[in-house]
Amino acid sequence: MLASTTSAGAATEFRPHPRNACDYVNRDGLDDRKANLRNCTIAQNNANRRSASNASFQYIGVSRERRRNKWVAHIKINGDEKYLGSFDIEEDARNKAECRT
Repeated sequence: MLASTTSAGAATEFRPHPRNACDYVNRDGLDDRKANLRNCTIAQNNANRRSASNASFQYIGVSRERRRNKWVAHIKINGDEKYLGSFDIEEDARNKAECRT
């Protein structure tokens, strides 16, 4: 991905390493300021994403275990899913999942 930026009127380019990605720090793909772009791995880019608008749960890495009536926090590291714990409150599960990413 190539992102064009401007600095003091001069056009510059942000080119990530060929095996890496260009990530928008604030998740706004229209904000091409150099301060908002970072060179990262594909895994880091995937970790910095929003929950899908049609997702059944509000937060990434949080799901509902209906049988026990608990919220479960989990993350993926190198393709392996890691269980982080179960919680009574959804925000507690979110906080655990976010601090591990």
